Amino acid sequence: MVSESLLIQEQSKTIMFRLLRCLVDPVLVLCLIAVLPGIPPYEKLTSYKLPRPFSASGHLSRNNLLASAQNLFVGEIHGPESVVEVEDPKHGVSEVYTGIQGGAILKIVDGGRKYEVVARTGHCEYKWDAKNCGRPLGLRSDGQGNILIADAYKGILRLDPKSGELVTLVNSSEPIEGRPPALPNSVEMASDGVIYWTDSSIYPLHAGAMALFGQATGRLIRYNPATGENNVLMEDLHFANGIQLSPHEDFVVVAECFRHRLTRYWLKGPKGGTREVFANVPGSPDNLKLSPSGNILAGIVVPRFSEYPWYLDFETLTNNAWLRLIGIRPFALTRMILEMGAEYLPPPLNTFPLWMSYHILSMEPLSLMFGWYGLIVEIDWEGDIIKSWHNPSGTTPGLSEAYFSKDGAMWLASPWNEFLSRIPPKGPMVLLRSEGDVTFDLL
Repeated sequence: MVSESLLIQEQSKTIMFRLLRCLVDPVLVLCLIAVLPGIPPYEKLTSYKLPRPFSASGHLSRNNLLASAQNLFVGEIHGPESVVEVEDPKHGVSEVYTGIQGGAILKIVDGGRKYEVVARTGHCEYKWDAKNCGRPLGLRSDGQGNILIADAYKGILRLDPKSGELVTLVNSSEPIEGRPPALPNSVEMASDGVIYWTDSSIYPLHAGAMALFGQATGRLIRYNPATGENNVLMEDLHFANGIQLSPHEDFVVVAECFRHRLTRYWLKGPKGGTREVFANVPGSPDNLKLSPSGNILAGIVVPRFSEYPWYLDFETLTNNAWLRLIGIRPFALTRMILEMGAEYLPPPLNTFPLWMSYHILSMEPLSLMFGWYGLIVEIDWEGDIIKSWHNPSGTTPGLSEAYFSKDGAMWLASPWNEFLSRIPPKGPMVLLRSEGDVTFDLL
């Protein structure tokens, strides 16, 4: 009996020791990875605080204004990030365009029933090979019948949609004040032809989680087409995203996606050259466009309300830099190993490690942790939220942009959805304002 009791005690100790090792060993490995040199993020991480979550009340009260959206081309396209309408100056006909994963620029025809590929920003065999495919993000009209494209891998491009001719205005491989742009994201053009654009991070789009967990390294850049020069206006933006010039072009507003705010940079006046918080928003702002009444429309790609908490407590991560470091470095190390393997393996054996390296730090899987909710907010030029469009049902989640075309239709873009959404026009049109070469408003 004594020997059996001792045996049971020894077995219990062994089991407890193994359980303890199961808990302690991973922690030790994570701590070791966290201090190893040569693994991104390379910058020193610091803690920061997000604005307090908004309540879904007042102008942000939950509604179903986006629930009537029609989802077009379901399963045929992936990630229509932005929408633009371009008017043919010769024929006076307006066409709607979008850009998708795989690098294609699409023209929407036949009232949204069909689409045509008018250009590709790159060339590749697999659409996930974004570095070669290209990835068009922000789109704008230049007022001359052309489309300005912020491509995450190629730079700032100009497309003649009639001929399909692409011209590179800013090449991503060329350094700008010390470093090449790693993630061109959005573009805007002033009345004098000067182009303002955002470079989101020091990490490429397929490593977006590094920017999410890392430090603020985004930039606002001004490109002068007359001289070909680029000048950095703002640095240390936490994933610089959408951009919108003010009506008088005396300041520009930039969306800081991971800080849940819009930042204003003064171009003119007594505050010229300075920056300030323009508005806090209920989640992660993406693209910025003008509303029918001339205010800012912001797509909230990951909404955040106090009543609807995220599945992932990201506030704990933002408040603790060491947690972000431990959380992201194992994935970064895995990606480095995969890229090394892909470099030494011949085709087609290198396809799988390349595919994995493009997806392991992508932000798209992370979006599942923040729930499914569609949200667009309208912000006036005083920085106040005055209206919001919601869809809690999940049929139009992860919205990067809302764009009103000349016929009054509301187009809803997303970096992840496998469709382009459209709310048909309602009511007559009244001409009140101009955006590029499209003038419109809704009653």
